[in-house]
Amino acid sequence: MHSRIRAALFTPLALAWVASADIDVYVDGALSSGWENWSWSTTLNTAATDLYEGLSSMSVTTDAWGALSLKQEGFFNTTAGFSFDFAGDPTAVQLYFQGTTDNSQSSAILLSTFTGLSSTKFTTCVVDFSNLPGTGAKLASGAWDRLNFQALANGATYHLDNVKFLSSITVKPLFLTAEPIGNDLIAVTTQGKVDLTTVKVKLNNATITISNTTTYTPIDAPAKTITYFTLSKSLAPGSLVISAGTNTTFNYTLPAVRYGTINVPNVKAISPYIYGVNWPTSASYIQHLGVTMSRWGGNAVTAYNPNGDFTNAGNDWFFENRKSDAGKADDWLGWVSGAGSKTVLT
Repeated sequence: MHSRIRAALFTPLALAWVASADIDVYVDGALSSGWENWSWSTTLNTAATDLYEGLSSMSVTTDAWGALSLKQEGFFNTTAGFSFDFAGDPTAVQLYFQGTTDNSQSSAILLSTFTGLSSTKFTTCVVDFSNLPGTGAKLASGAWDRLNFQALANGATYHLDNVKFLSSITVKPLFLTAEPIGNDLIAVTTQGKVDLTTVKVKLNNATITISNTTTYTPIDAPAKTITYFTLSKSLAPGSLVISAGTNTTFNYTLPAVRYGTINVPNVKAISPYIYGVNWPTSASYIQHLGVTMSRWGGNAVTAYNPNGDFTNAGNDWFFENRKSDAGKADDWLGWVSGAGSKTVLT
């Protein structure tokens, strides 16, 4: 079926992009120059005409945990993002990037993170490398030269078209959320260069002035900012309306104050070791989030051998011995402990 229906789909950011220096991976009929097919457990047709835009599309059928894997002769680590048109079941596929020279690998992006995907028409998906879908994190530095659309446990069949890396992405200014978080405090989450002077607060139809603002950018989600607005008076039960920009409003009904008591003798301390993460990315990440327990573990290092710092891929990849992507366990223990976190290897 020849489909020319095309819907715009964006990550949690609203995006626009410039194509003047984009890196094409696939347009019509074949992979672009400089790209090689490194796929496994996958049948690929680069000239499919059952569902396409332009002249043709890529039809992909992949067994469980196989992948459409495309390798560039150069690198795409200086690009701003990645764009592709997708038609298929988004719950069956995940996307991740690799660097074959330095063994770097990004976290996986589930295509189910994107909304509005369909098996009968193409939808444009955009991955902003400064605000990865699902996490809002930034794509780490690496010698990126390989992209992988990997099927999950049940395999996958889908179409791709207009696959490219983007030279630039412009983030549309948006007020994402605004909510009361304290007696005289509201928090407003934004993306892009918004005008914070447009934020207005009304309680029971009476304007409350803002006495102070503090803006904060999370290190794990640098594309967004949170601004705390201190109000000139305390909030009270009733209707709270926070307006921002030209036509964005957030409405709340504040309940009456409820009182209770705490039986102090029955208070039990919470173990600090429940505040843990797997594979913290840096010392600043640990200190910023207050991580008390960090884990080295998972499939990739189940067979880790410290006498040589290598692991085994097992049935995931032909039982191949390979260098651990995570580096040396002793080095990891050193910098994580130095950042103030306890460690566990599993």
